[in-house]
Amino acid sequence: MIYLIDQNKKCLVLDQNLKPMKPFDDYRHDAVMYLMDTVSMPLVVQFDNINDPPDDEEHDVTHILDHLGTDKVSWFSFEPVHVLPKDAIDFMRKYLGRLDNHYCSEYEFAYSLGIDFEFFVPNKGLEKYFDHMSYIDTYLWHESTQIVLPEIDKTFWKTFFCPNNADKIHRRLLAKHLIRYHKDESLVTYGDWQEHPMIDQELLEAAYKNSFCTVVTETLYNKQYANFSEKTIDPMANYRPFVLAAPPFTLRLMKELGFKNF
Repeated sequence: MIYLIDQNKKCLVLDQNLKPMKPFDDYRHDAVMYLMDTVSMPLVVQFDNINDPPDDEEHDVTHILDHLGTDKVSWFSFEPVHVLPKDAIDFMRKYLGRLDNHYCSEYEFAYSLGIDFEFFVPNKGLEKYFDHMSYIDTYLWHESTQIVLPEIDKTFWKTFFCPNNADKIHRRLLAKHLIRYHKDESLVTYGDWQEHPMIDQELLEAAYKNSFCTVVTETLYNKQYANFSEKTIDPMANYRPFVLAAPPFTLRLMKELGFKNF
């Protein structure tokens, strides 16, 4: 899903095939509304990668260009962008940026439109390799405005709390370690594991408050660029220390953003 907002704050919402769609009524729509009140127009907020068109065809982008107009566009990638390996066989293709063996597909799509734009990504460090690219974590920016600090509670019924949803190898390894070696001290939730099911929002808040330390398994792990999300913000908002499984240099990024950590 990709939102395009013109100078008059009129929204055009497209799916991954660049076809018009109705926006989802969830946190993504709320985040777009927040950005519309915060940054200059025109504005693009991208949530998904654009699907490649069928062979020997090109996307019709006339409706995008007509909607955005000719002013400089602020283009935000809400999720970490895709940094993909270059095709060594395709010598005819000219990749953008200064990465030796990788390219950014979302950036190349924006560039292909021929518009004047500034591209904002949550992959810290990637901005060094592309012109007109800056680091801003839009998801984190919006989430940080929603924090309501609770009263401090020092009554702990578990030592570790490790919430997980989507299955990923670093999450699976940490969850299984806690279950095997610290079962009685840990509360572990994990997607479709029947013995450790996900919990609703009310119970989630109680779990943070009643456990001493959160084991955070971030969305990204074995990636080159620092990144963190609300998963790391949540224990801090509940005054809890945390152990963080995230890309390298993420703690350094947090310090640069003004957070106090270890």
